[in-house]
Amino acid sequence: MVPLTWKIVLQGLNEAGRILAILLFGGVVILELLAYFVFYRWLKLKNALPLMLMFPALLAVTVLVIYPFGFNLKLAFSNMSMYRFKQFSVGLSYGIEISGCLSFARSAKRHVSEALNEDYCLDSN
Repeated sequence: MVPLTWKIVLQGLNEAGRILAILLFGGVVILELLAYFVFYRWLKLKNALPLMLMFPALLAVTVLVIYPFGFNLKLAFSNMSMYRFKQFSVGLSYGIEISGCLSFARSAKRHVSEALNEDYCLDSN
């Protein structure tokens, strides 16, 4: 077995970097062509260029921010654990169990504010 050296690590990163650069460049070119045909040719929009330039960024935001946020909401309303990783169920009742913690948080915040003699605006819920 060959020990892991910096030369091997850099060689692997170089190969992976080339593949990722080609995929990224190819993906952006394909997205721009798709945006060009949709916005300029098909919809015949006058201001198609700004939309074409924003399209890859909007897609990246969707993939990197909005999808994980939605997936975390799904997890919040599920009973997934280490033991039910592949067979879990999703339902509103799991989220309601978690929201019971909110009343505890409000109560703790009220007690802390009373201890510090500071007035906080608390919901009347």
